Amino acid sequence: MIRNYLLTALRNIGKQWTYVIINIVGLALALAVCITAFYNNKWDRDFDKIHANYQYLYKIYVTKEIGIRKVVGATILKVMQVVSQPYLYIIGIALVVGLTTGYYNAMLLMDSLWTQHIGATLAAFTLPLVIILLVAALTVTGKIYHASAQNPARSLRDE
Repeated sequence: MIRNYLLTALRNIGKQWTYVIINIVGLALALAVCITAFYNNKWDRDFDKIHANYQYLYKIYVTKEIGIRKVVGATILKVMQVVSQPYLYIIGIALVVGLTTGYYNAMLLMDSLWTQHIGATLAAFTLPLVIILLVAALTVTGKIYHASAQNPARSLRDE
């Protein structure tokens, strides 16, 4: 039974080798991005652990800005809004580029596979859009809230 599955798979690979190459290249790129993200995260976490407060080193500029804003009298909500705005621009640009590229590639793939097909609708892109926005918002908001909930004297005492 497994032998028949393997023979069928090999025959299909031989007939549609261009799609196999596209899939392998796509999977290899996705794997490379995941490995790069893993090592980047590992490098960020291992950065300068010889210092006493090493967990605050990589966010020193943001925490100082948050500390200054809190000393001046800004609320946590206003600080979160001001600090997260550049991240929202980056996420918005990435979403626009990613969704348009995904739509274009999905239509190319469907056109090459079938003569008659249903086009990709807005509903197909809604779930990934919501998931990406939710994860990005939770991550950025959580980090900024954690930094803004601290005592401002803690981030400003090194000046």
